[in-house]
Amino acid sequence: MKLFRLKILIHFLFLFLIFLPSGLGNASVLFGSCLKINNAFQYRIVDPDILEIANDKYSAYVGVWCETSIPCNAFSDCANGCDLYPKSYIKFKKNAKKVCEGDIIIVGNKKCVIGEIDKEHW
Repeated sequence: MKLFRLKILIHFLFLFLIFLPSGLGNASVLFGSCLKINNAFQYRIVDPDILEIANDKYSAYVGVWCETSIPCNAFSDCANGCDLYPKSYIKFKKNAKKVCEGDIIIVGNKKCVIGEIDKEHW
């Protein structure tokens, strides 16, 4: 019985640590990569589903995935062969201090998720 209680306590502690950073289950603050947003922060669409983000110290490539009912890439209206959206279509959280894996951004009228931040290019 004591072993069962200990397992339950460990599970709750683990869940608490995961949900603590954002309150929404985004554990990227603890386990993922982030890029600080400062005055030099900029982004560039590289591919229909890849975004390059940079600040004064680092640049990185990130994948962006959107959940929609119609198959399409994040930065295009269709799956293949369509023009890319201009920069003005991407919106990050207001007053965000950093961009992290798992963050939600707005691309056009779609909610999209930032994928793995490729540290190999830092």
